[in-house]
Amino acid sequence: MKRVLQFGIAALALSQVVANAGVGSVLVQNNNGGSIIPIFNVDGTTKLAGAGFKVGVFVNNGGALGAQVGSFVSPGANFRFSGGQQDIPGSVAGGTISLLVVAWDVSSGADFASATIKGTSAPFTTPALGGDADNDPSTPAATAASMALNFKSFSLVNIVPEPSTVALAALGLGGLLFISRRK
Repeated sequence: MKRVLQFGIAALALSQVVANAGVGSVLVQNNNGGSIIPIFNVDGTTKLAGAGFKVGVFVNNGGALGAQVGSFVSPGANFRFSGGQQDIPGSVAGGTISLLVVAWDVSSGADFASATIKGTSAPFTTPALGGDADNDPSTPAATAASMALNFKSFSLVNIVPEPSTVALAALGLGGLLFISRRK
């Protein structure tokens, strides 16, 4: 019974430390002060702007998309996108988090997964701020950092869907029929 009680007290203490540390947050945006880090269209020179494009931020899960941070937004006329201050799932205030940015042309697909004109940034890290990591009452609450501190521009690419196995089989069968008729 004594061990169960000790374990319970330890678990409660740990949960209080985690709860007091707070979840880290970041400003989901592609500007750092007056500098805007644009995302480019397939041509590599035209900056994305307007409702025809969507941008989203995800936690980097070993080069794959992890938890989504905030919601998808469209870049404005000034090529800037902003999703406001967002909590980063799995982070703590004062830590560092690795993120990925995705973007796509909505005319090529309703969402990122189905779009054929899309792109993904290189993974980048950003400080996850928003609270007092060590519970020192004299530390003022930190404001969230802009993710644009380490975010780099990238371009969309036109993903050409691979032909299906059935289409390849039909093409091969047609070729065999054509050859056999010539003989």
